[in-house]
Amino acid sequence: MELGSCCSSNLWIRAVRIATLIGACVAHSSEARTAAAQPLTERETLNAALFLAGRDAAAVPIVLASEAPAGGANGIQGWTTRGRDGRGERVFLLTTSPAFQCAMHMKDNFQCRLKLASVIVHEVWHFKHGSNEAEAYGAQLMFLIGHNAALEDIVDVRASRAQAVAAQKKAVDAARRVAK
Repeated sequence: MELGSCCSSNLWIRAVRIATLIGACVAHSSEARTAAAQPLTERETLNAALFLAGRDAAAVPIVLASEAPAGGANGIQGWTTRGRDGRGERVFLLTTSPAFQCAMHMKDNFQCRLKLASVIVHEVWHFKHGSNEAEAYGAQLMFLIGHNAALEDIVDVRASRAQAVAAQKKAVDAARRVAK
């Protein structure tokens, strides 16, 4: 059956884009090739990463941000805000981060979507459990390893974990010295 004959062109292009998101094989029409060549929208990119990150991540309020927060760490890809009660309020993903841009523009690259999904897993851990960087990076690493991530992504996350844990320890030690 020729899908183009029963569906509007826009609907066909959207169906092809959705199929591409989930890695399905698509027809070889010129419309399909055009849709496959276009980068994903920010929302489509988020949805593709959420699909990989799982049900827990989909239940958390996530905001797409084009700018990092003031005072944010160099290389920030996401962050979590907390309410006055200390509970997670929102997770933010930086749409200009390398992970997000890779997942958006290189949609055929599963590793890009996996890396972005791992950032979501990391931030969802913070949202649900608090500010412990070692544990959040632990969840991220387990996710990457469990999904057969590229070794370079695992090594990068381990290096980021070491940096973040050292910075967190330094901040705690400084706060203790001030409190004395």
